[in-house]
Amino acid sequence: MLALRAMPNATAQAAAADLARTAQAVDWVAAACISCLLYDYTITLGQEIGRIWPSRMSLAKCLYFANRYVVSAMLVSVHALR
Repeated sequence: MLALRAMPNATAQAAAADLARTAQAVDWVAAACISCLLYDYTITLGQEIGRIWPSRMSLAKCLYFANRYVVSAMLVSVHALR
């Protein structure tokens, strides 16, 4: 923020506008990624219920659920809290 104060007004405004465009682009990319994630969950949920849920609990099953749900929930919550 100190660097913006030392800049001329027009330069500071240009930098702020560029920062706003970058933040908006990041938001759009995150929204696209979350949409793809939800689409993947929607089309594969039936296979998951049929193949993964009935199997006995194992390390592989725990890793599957951690990868599929915990990590994804963290990504969505980080974007939502941003």
